[in-house]
Amino acid sequence: MVDKKDSPDEPILFKQKRIGKNDVPFTIYKFRSMSNNAPHQMATENFENPEQSITPVGKILRKRES
Repeated sequence: MVDKKDSPDEPILFKQKRIGKNDVPFTIYKFRSMSNNAPHQMATENFENPEQSITPVGKILRKRES
């Protein structure tokens, strides 16, 4: 469960515009897993230190199976 204790001043959900079928734009709502001060428009793998930007809940949401 997403918890406001991780970053109480930042929203739990955020929205993005995407292009869907037949080039029709739509809004997608996503759980926030990075802090608001994380670089935008850059892949997490390209961050100098990505662990600084990922929230505690984000670590769970982004967990990958080995």
